[in-house]
Formats: sequence, C-alpha cells, structure tokens
Amino acid sequence: MNGLGLTLSSLSERQQVAAIIAGAGAIIFALWFFLIMPLNVRRQRLERVIQSRRADLELRGGLVEEDVLETWKQEELRTGAALRSEWLATIARLSIFSNQFNSVSEPSGQVIDFKVALFDVRQNLLKKSRDLGISLPQDLWLDDAVHSNEDVRRLMLQLRAVEKLVDMALDLKINLIHGIVPRPPITHVLKTTGEAFAEEYPVEISFSGTSADLFAFMRSMLAPERVFLLKNIKVCAVSPPKPDTINAQLVLSAFFFLKDPEAITIPSGPVRAKPRGY
Repeated sequence: MNGLGLTLSSLSERQQVAAIIAGAGAIIFALWFFLIMPLNVRRQRLERVIQSRRADLELRGGLVEEDVLETWKQEELRTGAALRSEWLATIARLSIFSNQFNSVSEPSGQVIDFKVALFDVRQNLLKKSRDLGISLPQDLWLDDAVHSNEDVRRLMLQLRAVEKLVDMALDLKINLIHGIVPRPPITHVLKTTGEAFAEEYPVEISFSGTSADLFAFMRSMLAPERVFLLKNIKVCAVSPPKPDTINAQLVLSAFFFLKDPEAITIPSGPVRAKPRGY
C-alpha cells in the first residue's frame, strides 16, 4: 500500500467524509443506472400497453357493466326494428312495380313477352286517350325493337314506368303531351360493398298546359299508387305566347328495390354519405 493507496485512517477527517460521500454517490449511481432505470423503462412500457388495452376495451365495451351492456343491446335491437319497419314502409311507398321483376340475373320474360306487354299498354292507353278526347301517337313514342344485348327485365320496367306516367297525365286531362322519353336506368349500390340494392328508372315527359295543370301534375306524382321522384324540371312560355299557357319538361324517376332489408350486407364501419336529393 506504500505509494499507491492511502488508507482511510491516514486521511484527515474532512477527506474521510468526502471519500465516504463519493463512494456512496458511486454506489447510488450504479444502483440507479443498472437497476432502477431499467425498471422505470419497463414500467413506462407496461403503462403504455395497459393504456392501449384499456382504450381497446372501452371501445369494445369491455369495461362496462353487464346490465348496462344489456340495456345498450336492447336499445340497438329496438332501433334496428324501427329502421327495418321504416325501410319496408319506404319500399311500399316508393316502389310502383310488382314483385314479378325481382330477379336481377335473369330476364323476367322473353322478347315476345315484352312485345305483348308493349302492345297491351299501347292499346289500353290509346283507348283511354280516345275516350278523353286527348291525342296520342300510335306508338306512344316507344320503340318495339329489342336488341340482342338488351335486358328484357329492364325494358319491361321502363315500359311500366312510362305506362304509369302517361296514365297519370291522362287522368289529369293534360291535352297536349309532346313526348315521352325513357332514360337509361340507374343502379344504386352500397359504396362499401358494391352491392346493388335499388334501380331508378327516369322518364322525361314534356307537355303544354296551364300552371294549374303543372301543379296538379306535381301533386299527383306523390299518389300512393304511382310515386315518382322529381329529378329535373324546366318551364317556359309557349311561342307565340298565350295567356296562362306554359311548356313543361320534367324528368321523373320510378324506383325499384331489388332486395329485402335482411338480404342487404350491412357495412361494419361508420358510413358517411354525401346528401343526395331531388
């Protein structure tokens, strides 16, 4: 120990105190660095895991009492039943087509069936127009040619939409109908799944009449047996001008619902849809 080390007894009292403090500080630092700090790091990591698990359980309702969860379940069941009833009422209110067109994969009939139906519609509406003294063209602006790539079921639905619309105009005794033009059908699908749930059949009608005729026509669109939704309307004066006589051009849509509510795949996540109106 000569030359290197000074024993504690050879140090002065102040030096002894300083050496003890330095040794204790070194021991404390070693304990903190090698024992306490790793434990703190582990504790923080476990706290983050616990917070994550807690948030996940809260999101899934895992931290809620069973009776509260049962109450929520019953509320959701009641809401689902109310929405189903509302959906069925909407279908019954809006759809003007019978359930004979339910198939979306097969045409509901052959081409001859469509031509027979078209012939019957023409005869019935022309007879009604003659009885009312209203002039209509023999073909009702409808083409009886059917191309090989056309869907007969959709042609039949277009025909029924035109039939309802012309019948409504005749009931209102609109004397001058300029034309009826079926527009291409529109298929409505769920954005989340791409599943089709409804088809829309727009029909354009143009006629001349009074403003009272137009208002009566728009009121009649909401009659239970023939609900049409207004997509577009254009009104202008006749040429040459006549008192209280206008030209009206409207695009109206008839809806056909393809599926029952239980047959539609409900998206699992929140759905945000842009508002669409007519």
